[in-house]
Amino acid sequence: MENFNEIKSIWENGHTDSSISNITIDDVIKQHIRKKRNKNINNMILLFLMLVTLALMIGFASFQMWTTYFGLSIFLMVTCYLIYLRRNGRSKISELELLDNNEFLSILKEEKKKTCVGNTKQQTNLFILYAIGFGFYIYETASKSITSLLIGYGALAIYLLAAKFFYFPLIAKRNQRKTDEIINQINALQNQYDEKKI
Repeated sequence: MENFNEIKSIWENGHTDSSISNITIDDVIKQHIRKKRNKNINNMILLFLMLVTLALMIGFASFQMWTTYFGLSIFLMVTCYLIYLRRNGRSKISELELLDNNEFLSILKEEKKKTCVGNTKQQTNLFILYAIGFGFYIYETASKSITSLLIGYGALAIYLLAAKFFYFPLIAKRNQRKTDEIINQINALQNQYDEKKI
C-alpha cells in the first residue's frame, strides 16, 4: 500500500512525465505477477509435502478399518488434482507477462468476477470431496462409541460449515480487495498518462 500511496501522491501533484508513468504501470504488473508466482510455488511445496505425508501414512501406518485408508486415498486424489491445477496455473502466470496493460486489466477483472461468484464450481466440488474424505478418515476413531461418533462428526460438521460460510468468504473478500488495489493503481497511472498526452 505504501507504494500505491506514493504513486497516488505523484499522480495528484503531477510531477511525473509519461515515460515514468509507463514504467510504473509495468512495475505494478510485474510485482503482481511476481507475488502470484511466489504464492503458486509456496502452494506447490505445501501440496508436495502433503502428498508425501499421505503416501507414507497409506504405505506404513497400520489402521484397523478400510474406511481410514479410503479417506486417505480421497485426500491423496484431491491433493494430486490440486498439484495438477497449480502446475497449469504456472503456465497461465507466465502468459500474463506477454499481455499489454489493457489485456492485463481485463484478466484482473475476470478474476474478480470469479471471486465474486464464490470461486467456481470446482472449489465446491473439491471441498465436498475433502469433507467425504474426512468423514471416512475419522470413522475408525469415532466409531468406538455413540458419544465419540456424535462428537467426531459434530466437530467435523462445525469445521466444514465454518470453512464454507466464514473462511472461504473471508479469503474471497481479501483477494477481491487486493485485485481492486491493483486495478485502481493501474487505472490511476493510465489516467495520468492520458492527461499528459493531451
